[in-house]
Amino acid sequence: EFCTVMRPHFSGRVPALPLTIRLRAVPHAASDGVAAGGLAAGAEPVGAGSLGALEWELPGPPDGGEVEVAGPPETLALLLWGRVRAGAAGLEVTGDRDGLDAALEAGLSA
Repeated sequence: EFCTVMRPHFSGRVPALPLTIRLRAVPHAASDGVAAGGLAAGAEPVGAGSLGALEWELPGPPDGGEVEVAGPPETLALLLWGRVRAGAAGLEVTGDRDGLDAALEAGLSA
């Protein structure tokens, strides 16, 4: 929801991204409190029917860097809303970490 609805809605009120941010939700292993699909109960993305549906992109400028952040969907949501940092437990960051930190510091939402 953040990537497809909220970020575009905020685009005129928040700084442009300095890089492209790719997000990949990694389902949990089956355990107590985790749905059969591998996501914590209540964290299932609406309409997600395959792992490809668990990937999103926040586009930056064509000449900007790229970063991928993978982790539990709940932690990715907290990251996008500025509630946790990129070093939060469970997140794996590859690519331009400095660019990601700059984007997060500037704020992704209004």
